[in-house]
Amino acid sequence: MSVPQLLSLIGFVLAGGLAMPSSALAQIPKRVGSTIQRSIEKKVGDAADKAVKCALGDKACADKAAKDGKPVVVTDAKGEVITDENGEPITDQDEAARRVQQPGEGVWRNYDFVPGKRVLRAVSLESQPVGRFPATDFRFGSGNMQVVELAGKKWLEATSNSVFQLELPDETGPSYSVEFSLKIPTANIGVALHFAPLTQALARNPHDYIHLYSRPGVYRQGRELSATYLPRIVGKEVAVKLQVDSGYAILYLDADRVAQVPTAQFPSTRVLEFRMSANARFPSYLTDVVVASGLDDLYHALTTEGAVTTRGIFFDIDSDRLRPESTRVLTDLVEALRRADSLAVTIEGHTDAQGDDAYNLKLSERRAAAVVKYLTDQGIAANRLRSVGKGETEPVASNDTAEGRKENRRVVIRAVR
Repeated sequence: MSVPQLLSLIGFVLAGGLAMPSSALAQIPKRVGSTIQRSIEKKVGDAADKAVKCALGDKACADKAAKDGKPVVVTDAKGEVITDENGEPITDQDEAARRVQQPGEGVWRNYDFVPGKRVLRAVSLESQPVGRFPATDFRFGSGNMQVVELAGKKWLEATSNSVFQLELPDETGPSYSVEFSLKIPTANIGVALHFAPLTQALARNPHDYIHLYSRPGVYRQGRELSATYLPRIVGKEVAVKLQVDSGYAILYLDADRVAQVPTAQFPSTRVLEFRMSANARFPSYLTDVVVASGLDDLYHALTTEGAVTTRGIFFDIDSDRLRPESTRVLTDLVEALRRADSLAVTIEGHTDAQGDDAYNLKLSERRAAAVVKYLTDQGIAANRLRSVGKGETEPVASNDTAEGRKENRRVVIRAVR
């Protein structure tokens, strides 16, 4: 596997919302992880050599560089270049500020998305040949689509108005999540996601759907139900995250909650239909689709069942630094432990069977310890908490499929009886 492909895998792992031990570097041999890390460092170094380094918050520096026609990279308080989950240097000051925030800080303070607990489908295009439609992953409907590689990551590119479907092995049930990454080229060209094949006019369609363009949100029969004007997403990669919980729907693009509908009409489904608007001059891009079912009440699961499994705790690449997208699960965990004030828990980290187990084990131990530190920083007594890394020793699904490996990369919070 080439370094660009491995970097693509890292992007899928993190954009797809895998759980605590889910960094791609934790799932491959250490020698390969080192190769990726060197590649990332070289990429950052090359970008920094060609760009103006502007400290986080130094708008004057960024404005001057833009006026001079020079590229910019943003540095943190230590002078290190801030990167995204794929190791790409970040050039936008606002995006860099979001990247360095801790869970519960700034724009992430009210972030409440949590992925479903059982992965139904996890689609990465990393192994698909460039120039072909990925028929093993999606069902072709109409239009002109092909796999392309951009900046070391593979995308499904649409160059005309196009339709494809994603089939699920089981129905989602009333509670589920859908995640994917998206790039749209202009304010009025976007992607619509329907939760059943669209066989009639929108005005007669009985189900709600999401429409993602400069005003992304939840729509009903061709009309806006809940949406937000968000022109900054044009031309940029954004993470789309939809959570449906028995009729209550929340839609995020990155850290922005763009829609919230307490009476949404999203059905339980086995088929998702994507409709991509595009043309040869303005193509649209989509990748890394993850659909998961079921949403646990963390307090109820801990106090009645004694354990809860989550994929909603995230870390930087090859690191134990908690990412801000972990806000919802960490907040729920703190609240559950405050309510059940005599409950002690063990935080377990689990990986899939790819790569070197000793390397995976050490990283999962560090990450479990980081969760414990976060909880103690929030006032939970240290004597109620214990961390342990399990590596690949306790799989819950087959490691032969992408869905199974994603199920195995998880965090288990277990009550100590």
